[in-house]
Amino acid sequence: AEIARLFYVACTRAMDKLVLTTATKKSTKSMNSFTDILARSLDLSSVPEEGYFELSGERIKVLSELPQAAPAAVEKAVKSLEIGDLLLDSIPADIDGEIYSATLLQTFRLCPTKYFLRYRLGMSAPESGGGRPETGDRLEEYDDTILSTVKGQLVHSVLEQVIGKGRTDDESVGSAAKSAVSSGIEGSLSDSKRAELLRVVEENAKNALITLEKISGGGRRYVEQTINRRFKSDFLTGALDLLIEDDAGYHIYDYKTNRLEKSQEEIYTGYEIQMKLYASLCGNLKPGQEEFDVTIIFTREPGKYLRKVYSKKDLSEFEAELSSMLEKITAIETGEGDFPSAGCLPTA
Repeated sequence: AEIARLFYVACTRAMDKLVLTTATKKSTKSMNSFTDILARSLDLSSVPEEGYFELSGERIKVLSELPQAAPAAVEKAVKSLEIGDLLLDSIPADIDGEIYSATLLQTFRLCPTKYFLRYRLGMSAPESGGGRPETGDRLEEYDDTILSTVKGQLVHSVLEQVIGKGRTDDESVGSAAKSAVSSGIEGSLSDSKRAELLRVVEENAKNALITLEKISGGGRRYVEQTINRRFKSDFLTGALDLLIEDDAGYHIYDYKTNRLEKSQEEIYTGYEIQMKLYASLCGNLKPGQEEFDVTIIFTREPGKYLRKVYSKKDLSEFEAELSSMLEKITAIETGEGDFPSAGCLPTA
């Protein structure tokens, strides 16, 4: 167990690439070679010495055997491995550079002052009509504002569960909604509010599934897929609610539970960065794909959605804008640029 623990620690310290070398012949005295530990951990009868093997639907490549006691050959083989731009697993904690999500980027684009107050100084930016309580303040009572936020999280949880299991019938949605509300709500909540929350969560989830059935095709579905990508000296990250892969490539879907009180143009302005960022992340996964469609499904009503299609040229222009945006953030943080004025903040 101790050897396996040390092996795990060593593997998770890799920054750019991880190369494992091990004897190809199994020892009769030990079951703790790298290949033995991997085979046991991944529930494989054995790790093949070359070629590919299947793991959770993915094809994993095993490099050919390297010459024994030949450091030069090993070094040459390691250097030939390309460092991927995409990191499908968690970003290491001890990295250089910053990690940017769509929320951070959109906040900076719309109001740089709010970005620095909230994400760099840890202060609550003034909001018109009063600020939303932070999660840490949600101790005992659930007011309507908090319930609205929690509702969105619960709807996402239900959709993740039923789509992930491939069981989207009404009975499965109802069962998943009950489980989500039961496990997702702590503290005091009246029976009437709990019943209403359950009704709304179940209704929103069903609306989303009706829309999804109407506008999506077949293909392999990935739920709650997080994609991380190195971008220059920083990292970009996105949590995609649903990613569908078919013969044409990737199709991206995101759920929103907010009210539809704005025009399509105003709604798009609020989500443009997110939609383009998701398309850009998938563009690096599928470099041969010419266009990427991103669809936001609004769950309050069935059949309500916003779809945009981005070409490679669109994504190239977005990445140029993104590069300029990150340069401005860096300049301000290092004192080379002026701190933004508070003109974008609401007045009392």
